[in-house]
Amino acid sequence: MYESAILARYKQAGVFTNNDVLSVDAILGDKLRYNLNYFVDNGFYFSYGFRSRYNQFRANTAFNNIAPNSPVVNSVNLKYTDFTNQIFVQTTFDRKFALGVGLEHKKLNVSTETISDNNKPTVFDDGNYLNAFGYLKLDTYEQKYFVKKGYFCRFKVQMVPRFLK
Repeated sequence: MYESAILARYKQAGVFTNNDVLSVDAILGDKLRYNLNYFVDNGFYFSYGFRSRYNQFRANTAFNNIAPNSPVVNSVNLKYTDFTNQIFVQTTFDRKFALGVGLEHKKLNVSTETISDNNKPTVFDDGNYLNAFGYLKLDTYEQKYFVKKGYFCRFKVQMVPRFLK
């Protein structure tokens, strides 16, 4: 789906404060994408951050149309675009657990020109969604690199997205 691409990554600590980290991944190629993360780590006090992601692709999917009285379609050329932004707060306890909550805004556009009505693309989803999420991370690795013992688990709870007009 994504074909060829080159990943360009930039990571910088201490951009605005002494304890923040900015990370940007730009995927340059046939399908442009990016991931942006900004996190201010305050340790046992409340930390906060922001994530942004853009993802888009086109996919041609073949299928058998079995619906009665419908036009014969053997494939669908799907266009998918996802733009997501998150803000969150997090706290750490016992140096092993991180607990966080946040809000997410997602803009989706899913359409196809294969099945058209009056030469207009058929839109499956063109909406804005807002939802809340929470997570718990457990990290007992004994070192950051070349880990020999410990484990890492992430549990995430996400509310059903609410459609925004």
